[in-house]
Amino acid sequence: GTELTHSLGASEVTSAIHERVKQMVAHDNLAIYVSRGEELEPIEIVGEQSHLFGREAFPVAKGLSGRVVQHGSSILNGDPCMEFGFKNDSVVVYKLQSALAVPMMGPKGMVGVMTIYHPDRHAFNRHHLRLLEAVSQQVAPPLQRPLRHHDQETLAAPAHLTATPTPT
Repeated sequence: GTELTHSLGASEVTSAIHERVKQMVAHDNLAIYVSRGEELEPIEIVGEQSHLFGREAFPVAKGLSGRVVQHGSSILNGDPCMEFGFKNDSVVVYKLQSALAVPMMGPKGMVGVMTIYHPDRHAFNRHHLRLLEAVSQQVAPPLQRPLRHHDQETLAAPAHLTATPTPT
């Protein structure tokens, strides 16, 4: 069938993705990082601990999500402390211990990285990895076109990501 798209802002798209992924894979935070040449820019970070993450673009050579861009492969149960701009110091009582990061590939190549974080060590498994990779393949193409033009005001989100899930 024809896929309907809605015109939404980056935060609405990310919130819809976060809610959808949360139904499939338990996690606390979701971050969308977009490739901008030699840099990776966090366009949206949602979840309970989103205040622990920096919002500045950073070199692809740094950080857990940057390694995903460099190598074009996913990271299963990575250490969130390796993420660039993540403040996980001794003052933070509630620490994030696991990260699952997958590349977002569009028709024109690497769009960026989708990373989810969890407070437990080794929280993610290969099944979670496959689910997140499937979501990233659906999300990347609608993200790619507007982001190429640095237009973050409106992004097209697939209807199945923004629709209210129907009980099965």
